[in-house]
Amino acid sequence: MKKKIVTMSLLTLFAFAGSICAVQAGPLGQKMMGDKRGCEECDGKGPNPYMGKVGQVLGLSEAQQTQIQTILEAERTKAEPLRKQLQDSREQMRKLAQAETFDEAAVRALAAKKAEVNVELMV
Repeated sequence: MKKKIVTMSLLTLFAFAGSICAVQAGPLGQKMMGDKRGCEECDGKGPNPYMGKVGQVLGLSEAQQTQIQTILEAERTKAEPLRKQLQDSREQMRKLAQAETFDEAAVRALAAKKAEVNVELMV
């Protein structure tokens, strides 16, 4: 019985040590250990470092990548007020949930408002 326990313990130890070595040796291990930062496939070219690989795959020129970046920034700016509204809704919902008495009508109204904002963000 003691021999089985020792054998199983050693096998577990070797398996664990082997998996640690395998993770450290591979690309995932390098990322986890901090040897590589960011995206492996990204070449860092273009206005956005992550746009480089996408630009290569799609065959986009620098001008097209810049246009895409401009569009993304404009949409981000446009969506910022909606994100702020969602943040405010979360805070209001938290206050309603922590209130001593549950106000179902207020929660329903706030949930409906939040749903409308989510629809606008999705569109």
